[in-house]
Amino acid sequence: MRIVKKLLTLGFVAIISLAAMASEAIDLLEQKLDSRLKNELRDTTTIDLLKELSHHYFSTQPLKGIEYAQLAMTIAKENNDAEKKGDIFNYFGNFYRDQGLIDLALEAHLNSLEISEQIGDTLRLVFALNDLGNIYYDQKNWETALKHYTRAADLAKNIGSTDALPVSYNNIGLVMHSMGDYEMAFAYFAKALKYREMQNKPELIGHSFNYIGMVYRTQGNYRLATEYFGKALKNFKEINSEMRIGDTYLNIGINYAMQEDYEIAIECFSKAQGYYENIEHKIELTNCFKVRAKYELEMGKAGDAQKNLVSALELCDKHGFRGLKKQVLYLLSKAEEELGNYKSALGYYQAYTELKDSLSSTEVANKTARMEAAYSFRQKEKEHVLAQKESEVREEKLIAQRLRLKFLITVLSGALVVALLIAALRLKPKRRKKIISDLKTKVASLLH
Repeated sequence: MRIVKKLLTLGFVAIISLAAMASEAIDLLEQKLDSRLKNELRDTTTIDLLKELSHHYFSTQPLKGIEYAQLAMTIAKENNDAEKKGDIFNYFGNFYRDQGLIDLALEAHLNSLEISEQIGDTLRLVFALNDLGNIYYDQKNWETALKHYTRAADLAKNIGSTDALPVSYNNIGLVMHSMGDYEMAFAYFAKALKYREMQNKPELIGHSFNYIGMVYRTQGNYRLATEYFGKALKNFKEINSEMRIGDTYLNIGINYAMQEDYEIAIECFSKAQGYYENIEHKIELTNCFKVRAKYELEMGKAGDAQKNLVSALELCDKHGFRGLKKQVLYLLSKAEEELGNYKSALGYYQAYTELKDSLSSTEVANKTARMEAAYSFRQKEKEHVLAQKESEVREEKLIAQRLRLKFLITVLSGALVVALLIAALRLKPKRRKKIISDLKTKVASLLH
């Protein structure tokens, strides 16, 4: 028992030490940045420092992260650095996506895509297309998401990128899973896994295991789902990827909850929550509170659900997670109703409907139209040319039909003339001459 306690203590000390080291590293980056800005060194090195800080704060303090990104964009514009601008637009897109600001996310990824095409960077274009696909995936617009993911996969194949290709395959697999085509989902996840195994990257292999487990879970094959989630967990623990360990415990928890084994599910959610708290990943922590509360409501533990949802709501308000906030408000209204707090339930439900309306009334349709105009123009031109050709073909067919009809009339008329001539030859000369004259007149009228 003493050994176990000692090991736990050592583990806790190790985690604290790692956190302290990470904090020191960030402090050092900020000191470097301050020094460069004071000396008016607004160059590529400064942009890279800002990007690194933005990336760090993306999960812990998103609003602070976006401030660093905005400054990075300003300096990138001053230096006319297209590549850096593309990277920062990509950051903006992911940030706005997490905030539920789909119109702004779409516009940012649109700009990133445009820059990638302008500078002729196919690899950046592949990732930009995947990011655009993610926006449409969130909106359940499977067809458009699939179009972007498929184009990304084709480009990744053309340049032989074994890093980018499995990303696209996984995304296509997610669309197939969402559309209920589980056979195709398995096929694409298996393709991605094959590349990951060739690269021998445990974290990415574990990522694929989680996706495969997810499909088995949806199909109700909980045994195989547990097996693949277990494989993923093993991989992530080997490399101590706390973020992915948290994700996998969340998946395992959902797996048990769907089997109505709620006690084990809650244990898994608690473990996931612990990992997210340790790395201060705010959006995943918020989602974990929400998922846990959802199943606590199914268990009849409305009080526990209400506490977790309040924690989730506080995080949403602090960090601006509007998309998650909508879901949290809805569940809170249900929790308060279960507890008999009908006034609070009504208040949360009204807040939910207001937020839902505000999110649905954004300019997503306008941004989509702009994107289609900017990036599908060539395709539309091809469609226009095709339509013109089809019209020309139809016209040619009509002309051919008219010609065939005239030809048929001519042949029939000729046959009739021959028959009448033969008959006329048997008549007297005067009568024969009059009939032939009449025939010429009739044939001429038929041909016109």
